[in-house]
Amino acid sequence: SDDGWKVRREAIYLLTELIKSGTKFSPEDVGTVIIKGLLDADSDVRDSAVAARQVVVEAGINLPSAQVGEAIMKGISDQECKVRRAAINLMVEESKSGLQPPIGDVISAIVKCLSDSDSDVRKSARHAREYFADVIPEHQFCLLYTSPSP
Repeated sequence: SDDGWKVRREAIYLLTELIKSGTKFSPEDVGTVIIKGLLDADSDVRDSAVAARQVVVEAGINLPSAQVGEAIMKGISDQECKVRRAAINLMVEESKSGLQPPIGDVISAIVKCLSDSDSDVRKSARHAREYFADVIPEHQFCLLYTSPSP
């Protein structure tokens, strides 16, 4: 339905309110809601998830890194360019907060998005490449970077 995004946004809001009031959730459950929200095609839902992520961090809940990594790799293959862009941005944001996604995943995500059909996705990928420049030697990119398919 067209109002689906409202329901998804509401779910995120409800989760954060419950966390603030001291309700305990497993990191996996929190991760499922937040990560889905961060990679939602609707910008209102993504914004809510970003705010919720802050609440989760302050509550001392760590999202399971495997779950985040999986979501990112799924997100960069989404048909919706907004989701692909959100996924590559999430990878950068998560690593800023101390999450270390496997380097192989980081490289393949960046390489894939550098040749994306959408210019915003490519821009985010270039930003990610700069961000990860100190962790990923340039030659590793060269080895993996094949010419984009037509």
